[in-house]
Amino acid sequence: MFDYRIAQNNIIVGGLVLAIPMVFIPEFLGLFLLSAICTAGVGMLFWISIAYMIGLILLFLYSLTPPGRKITSQVKQMQNQVEDYATSARSFGLSEQQIRENLIRAGWESKLVSKTLKKR
Repeated sequence: MFDYRIAQNNIIVGGLVLAIPMVFIPEFLGLFLLSAICTAGVGMLFWISIAYMIGLILLFLYSLTPPGRKITSQVKQMQNQVEDYATSARSFGLSEQQIRENLIRAGWESKLVSKTLKKR
């Protein structure tokens, strides 16, 4: 079954990649506009298919990223969120125990909370 979200992501990523030269190379923007206007929009099919293929290739290459690397980055993001909350809570006078309890009550894993708060 065709997944439209994947196709949409491919076009968005590819479109962003195509937009970069349009900003920095005026001739590229001119070629893009000329092909779209002079062909009454049919030229857009060419550019959309190019954007789709670029996005497909880039997202495929991203999917080859080792899972551990993605997980590590997600854990770092979660740790940063916990640290941000802890910093904010400390400025309001909450104790470490209150911060820990609030985070665990909010659904954060106790191991992540403990590890992050120990770093401080």
